[in-house]
Amino acid sequence: MRHAYTLSIFLFVLPFLSFAQDAETEGTTPEQNVDTAAPAQEVAIIPLVDTEKKHRHAIALDFGAQGFGLDYGYSLNRHFAMHLGYMMLPVSIEDYAYDFQGTKTQMDINVKFSHMALKFDYYPFSWSGFKLMAGVAYFIDNEADVNIMLDESIYFGDDGDGDGFGDFEFTPDEIGNIDVGVDWEAFNPYFGFGFGRAVPDGYMDFGMDMGMFYMGSPNVSVDATGMLEDTSKEEEQLQANFADYKWLPQLNFRISFRF
Repeated sequence: MRHAYTLSIFLFVLPFLSFAQDAETEGTTPEQNVDTAAPAQEVAIIPLVDTEKKHRHAIALDFGAQGFGLDYGYSLNRHFAMHLGYMMLPVSIEDYAYDFQGTKTQMDINVKFSHMALKFDYYPFSWSGFKLMAGVAYFIDNEADVNIMLDESIYFGDDGDGDGFGDFEFTPDEIGNIDVGVDWEAFNPYFGFGFGRAVPDGYMDFGMDMGMFYMGSPNVSVDATGMLEDTSKEEEQLQANFADYKWLPQLNFRISFRF
């Protein structure tokens, strides 16, 4: 009888014990339910853009077909960069001797080219220095001038003395000179390609650019003096002959330093 009574009490209390255990479990925080013995998993976040890159600037020494100059480069990312540069080409040659069909002449040649250019580079491959280029240049100077005159007197007629000289002598000053000038527009687009990054991966790098400035048809002027004065009338024909010279090639080499 006593055992039956004890079993009845146990069966009556058992549901309350289960309910209390469930309530205690629901009252705990998520941190208390986590198994503290299991190590925490860290998730690595990889940025899509390298925002921590420190070296985005470079200065370069340029030299090539358009003379020599300086260039500042800025790297936007592994695929795009831009640079601003200045180049100049001063050429002056005086009394250059030239034999024109047996007649000795001398020429004074003056070429003035200087420009500032803003160019953009596109690198199709992030691991390569190959690039496609486009930009625009402002030509501060873009003219060439050639002055031609005889270097000796010429003779006409034959006086019969057999010395090889004619009766009439014309000195270089009497014959005169011809001055031909050529110049282009100031703003001109640029297209090209090259090798080498605007901002090198190392501290120093070598690069090469090859491209063309679209200059348009040049303006041609002809001035003549003395007996050659009528040559000035050929200016229109000379303008037509130069009409197809619209592209100015550029081959440029670069030594760049990162900072």
